[in-house]
Amino acid sequence: MTLHLVEPFPPSWVPRLWCWLHECPESNFADDAPTTFAAFATEIEQRQRLERTWGIVVDDEPAGYIGYLPITTRLGSLHGICLAGAVCHRGLGKIALTQALESVWASGVEKVCATFFNDNLAVSAMLRRVGFCEEGLLVDHVVRDGQPVSMRIVAMFKPVPIVLKERVS
Repeated sequence: MTLHLVEPFPPSWVPRLWCWLHECPESNFADDAPTTFAAFATEIEQRQRLERTWGIVVDDEPAGYIGYLPITTRLGSLHGICLAGAVCHRGLGKIALTQALESVWASGVEKVCATFFNDNLAVSAMLRRVGFCEEGLLVDHVVRDGQPVSMRIVAMFKPVPIVLKERVS
């Protein structure tokens, strides 16, 4: 199985992204999210102007999306991670996110945050495997299905290379 990223996320893949997100809508949408494809496509078009985005390609097929919103030159936030159901639970999210983060770190960013629904255990586990650490709980932060829902916030700092020194005898 091969995986690579394309940057930016190709606009022609937006219908696929809409479908991928709807494979598990409770993990992806609060009540204020776009409810039609047209509204969603407009939002993604607007986000493309401000964000870095990547398409995930698995075995030469479109398979996912990663969005990253710069906040300052030092700090940014993940703004969407989505894999097609057909490729989930194979460790590909970790590989794709690690590749995207390598590009973010190379641009000088020192810290990346991410928020997700408190009950999204799959994303929580994947982010932890990549190296994100818990920063807090955003209590009743959004509304989903008419009910307040809490969100988790996690963050990762740019890894610092370890330099081993030779012992001199």
